[in-house]
Amino acid sequence: MIAVIGDIHGCYNTLKFLVKEIRKRYVGIEIYTTGDLIDRGKYPHLVIEYVKAENIFPVLGNHECMFFNYFRSPGSLLGKMWILNDYLSTREAYSLSAEMLDDHLDYISDLPFFYNLPDCFISHAGIAKTLRSKLFYDKSINESRLDDFYREDIESDTHIIWNRGDLLDIGKLQVVGHTRKREMEIDEFNNALYLDTSAFSGERLSCAVIERDGVVEAISADTDPRDV
Repeated sequence: MIAVIGDIHGCYNTLKFLVKEIRKRYVGIEIYTTGDLIDRGKYPHLVIEYVKAENIFPVLGNHECMFFNYFRSPGSLLGKMWILNDYLSTREAYSLSAEMLDDHLDYISDLPFFYNLPDCFISHAGIAKTLRSKLFYDKSINESRLDDFYREDIESDTHIIWNRGDLLDIGKLQVVGHTRKREMEIDEFNNALYLDTSAFSGERLSCAVIERDGVVEAISADTDPRDV
């Protein structure tokens, strides 16, 4: 059994409240997130510090990817994309806490594209249905092949950090963020769970407690006004 939190987007106070609630109900449970720790909300730097300190496991989100490339690959397309994608709150936060920047960039550089766990498969945007023939021709999840494939073409709109299309039924529950929903949504046809409930816009931050491809409980926290 694990807990998975949707896209956080700098909502530090909301995250702390939700994690406290999760751990009150499920003592010792491992907590994961679908990425996009930064941008939009006011406290991206504090979110990363908290996630590190609390041993929470994020996957790489597209916003972390753009942020990382802006600083570590100046002039790259991904770096240039960051300034078109709600970057201002993050730039301001690190201008006031510049001592955190290099450590956080190093942390982001080590984030995985996915976690393939016994209970589910977690990524930011999910494995696109259109990639069936390229990735699942032998009807199995080959982690090394997946990782190699996604490292080759990180700018593709079907990439696991960018995909907006239908998700592939991979034989286990795919848990994703990225695509905003009004509330946590299960796509039974494609065996997918969407967890981005737009915390940064004043809605809520959502979590699913998952065991063996099933949702045991949904837990959410209304966005703390201090975060937006």
